[in-house]
Amino acid sequence: MLAELRRRGKKLVLMTHAGGDYASAIVEKFGYRERFDLIMYVGKDGLRDKKEMIARAMKELGASPADSHAKGMVVVGDKLADMEAAKHHGAVAILAGYGFGGEKERQLADFVVSEPREILEIVE
Repeated sequence: MLAELRRRGKKLVLMTHAGGDYASAIVEKFGYRERFDLIMYVGKDGLRDKKEMIARAMKELGASPADSHAKGMVVVGDKLADMEAAKHHGAVAILAGYGFGGEKERQLADFVVSEPREILEIVE
């Protein structure tokens, strides 16, 4: 799925609330460094939450806040913070229904997917 999104010209950013050591271990174990344009986690360069991560990612990728909806920015996540950050930045919020999310997350989500490949049907 990640390869297909890249083929479609999408920029991919991995964002996690996991701390630096844990995030780095996961990134290395699964080879994510090659699959994502940016990797962000709590504590990296003072980042405190997903809203800040999205803002920083947009800046580093050369997008302005006004671009988020117009350029099709999408946030995929399974926690309330993910859905709130997406809404804060005007992005499409996709809830990974196979994760930790519950009813609150479902209410904020624009879409709910039951498996990762369904994201390809939403993201053009």
